[in-house]
Amino acid sequence: MNTIPSDNSARSSTGWKEHLVRSGLEANLARSGIPQEAFWERFGAWTGTLEASGYPGELLERLMALVRPGDSVLDIGAGAGAYAIPIARVASRVTAVEPSAVQCTRLQQNVENARLSNVTIVRSRWEDMQPSRVEPHDLVLAAFCFQMHDIRTALDAMCRVARRSLVLIHADRHDLRETLMEVCGIEPGPNYKYIEAELRAMGQVPDVDIVTRTYRVPLEMQLDIFRYNPGLTVAQCDSLREYLRSEGRLLTDDGQTLLERRIDTAFIRVTP
Repeated sequence: MNTIPSDNSARSSTGWKEHLVRSGLEANLARSGIPQEAFWERFGAWTGTLEASGYPGELLERLMALVRPGDSVLDIGAGAGAYAIPIARVASRVTAVEPSAVQCTRLQQNVENARLSNVTIVRSRWEDMQPSRVEPHDLVLAAFCFQMHDIRTALDAMCRVARRSLVLIHADRHDLRETLMEVCGIEPGPNYKYIEAELRAMGQVPDVDIVTRTYRVPLEMQLDIFRYNPGLTVAQCDSLREYLRSEGRLLTDDGQTLLERRIDTAFIRVTP
């Protein structure tokens, strides 16, 4: 289990909000003038490559070990169903909460393609749902969806509707973190340590494991992602490309330039 850093900034809801406002997904898109739905439209073009690289991989394996036949599962920020679809093949029913219209449409199509009839899609931000009107579920999942300014209230609501387990999946660090700061002046978004600190302040005892994923991704696709989030300019992408080349980070396979990546992700389990 990882320890919480000693700095006080990682111990308060205020610190989370201030960090999110500076460098969260919504802030990055706003700085670049990119509408959120345009980001999710583009995200669909990256999904196949991300899945081919092994995502969600071990994260999904760990999650599925907690899902029992007959369970009801609440998936907050379900996206296009990377977790909801495999869960629904085991659980009795899945409630998928997703704010993006684009992602809801993809999720509905994926549910139909999988011939599943036990997935209910709710288009909403989690913060806009009334906890008293959300039915408790055996397992509650929230993965990479923490664009929530009032993180304490959001986490408290999740704990309240989780009968047996709450699973939170959020970023720890990645191999380009320091490079993006050094070459492009980009601050990384808030990592899981804020969330862990908030849970402990609420009296919860989170169990945290760091899951590491290594993979190769086409360089130009990675740069395309970075143009949206964290919002690199063309000039910054050019600088990053040259830096990676000079550092020997690039590989060539079948005529395609690839970048090796390492992503560390926190898998947090809470028993409310």
